[in-house]
Amino acid sequence: MIQPLIHLRRANGQDWDGFLHARSRALSYDESGPAEVGVAVIFNPTQLEVVETIAFPLYYTGLTDTVLVSIDEGPAVTMTVERDYFLLLELAIAPTNMTTVVFSHPNL
Repeated sequence: MIQPLIHLRRANGQDWDGFLHARSRALSYDESGPAEVGVAVIFNPTQLEVVETIAFPLYYTGLTDTVLVSIDEGPAVTMTVERDYFLLLELAIAPTNMTTVVFSHPNL
């Protein structure tokens, strides 16, 4: 089963870079707990902390209204998806590190 892998920004070694793996077919799975429909990994290759508002394109996840968001295995927070299917998140990424964001369906 092929699922989209979306490159969020071109890597240049000077600022953050990231990918979003969308799993829209997870909405039809019978799983316990919220169905994870997207996982994003954001990399910071620099020696400085990066604080940036990142737009995540959730169109390919199948989410249209609300989403459960968990950052670095933290508690899940319900957020509203914009009308253009983007979710804006302000992230602080530690130097030479990465941040993981998990998007889950709020009603499954």
